[in-house]
Amino acid sequence: MEGEDSKVGDVQQALLKRNQEYSEKFMTEVVAYVHEWEIVVTTKVETGLKQVKELKADLDHYQKKTGTLHKQHDAVLAKDKTPDSKAVDKLQRNDVKLEIAQKEYVMNVFKLCNLINEAVECCWKDLLPLLFRMTSLDKDRLGDESAMLEASEIVDRMKTLAETHHIDVSVPPPEEPEAPSSADGEKESVLVDPRKAKVDSTEEATPEKEGAC
Repeated sequence: MEGEDSKVGDVQQALLKRNQEYSEKFMTEVVAYVHEWEIVVTTKVETGLKQVKELKADLDHYQKKTGTLHKQHDAVLAKDKTPDSKAVDKLQRNDVKLEIAQKEYVMNVFKLCNLINEAVECCWKDLLPLLFRMTSLDKDRLGDESAMLEASEIVDRMKTLAETHHIDVSVPPPEEPEAPSSADGEKESVLVDPRKAKVDSTEEATPEKEGAC
């Protein structure tokens, strides 16, 4: 028996070592992949958000500035005066800057929306390699464990030892759920026989016949 204990310990140590190797592979092939994906997607989205915020600030600036310049220009015209050439030139320059700011803002918002939409709707394409790696590692690990146990013959040897000493090593079946109690304290069957239920309902609906079995 002492030799069998040693054999079981050796097998468990070998399985533990192999599981540690698979844990390292899980870190390099699965966790690293997720970390890299998070960095790429987060960096792209955060960079796009930052750029859009900056462009929105520029757009708000030129909208406010051109609005003020147009009011000043309209006020001069309302007094039947000729606007100053420098003021007109300044107004025209800022109108051009406003138009450019609007185009850049709309273009970058569109690009950012496409990026977020792609990250959300096409994420399954990035998820598939991850699931494949996880499943492959599980398959390889279980295969290795099964092969190691098979090669050690430890299960068959323990089974033989149990039979020799008349020891029951079988796994007991799961316990059936306890049937609920009825109002009068008697336990009712969890599973109702539909044939019995049909007979009971028929007996309640029709009077008993003489000689019925």
